[in-house]
Amino acid sequence: MKFMAIMIGLCLQPFAAEAAITNETACYVSSDAKSVRFEFHTYHDSNRKWSAGFVRYENSRESIPVTFFSSTSASDLGEGIHEPSTKWLEIWRGKVTGEYVLKREGAGAGVSGYVATYRNYAGNRVRNFVLDPTAGFEESGCNWAN
Repeated sequence: MKFMAIMIGLCLQPFAAEAAITNETACYVSSDAKSVRFEFHTYHDSNRKWSAGFVRYENSRESIPVTFFSSTSASDLGEGIHEPSTKWLEIWRGKVTGEYVLKREGAGAGVSGYVATYRNYAGNRVRNFVLDPTAGFEESGCNWAN
């Protein structure tokens, strides 16, 4: 009986390891006049403390790999406002070409929203995005109503 319990435990161990992997997808739209949209897909393995993902812009066939770089925990910025953030590095053709900073602004202040800032390293261009609550999500990714 003890042998059987050990065998069952060994057989179930790979499934327990797989359960530690989670994924998230968010749909963002630029906050300026020109509507630029992208999907941000992330995968996290809590057992191995590993995170990676990809970005896919609307109407693009290619995905851009991103790798987790750093995070800041919620710190009090005064008046009870906390802004935790994560930074992801964009990897294009083997080079770090930009960064995405994702954060929740205004948490705890009555007004909050998820925002993303993209900075392209080559031209030092910055573009701001907000979470798109109107985007539907399908298995194939974000579904933006035009």
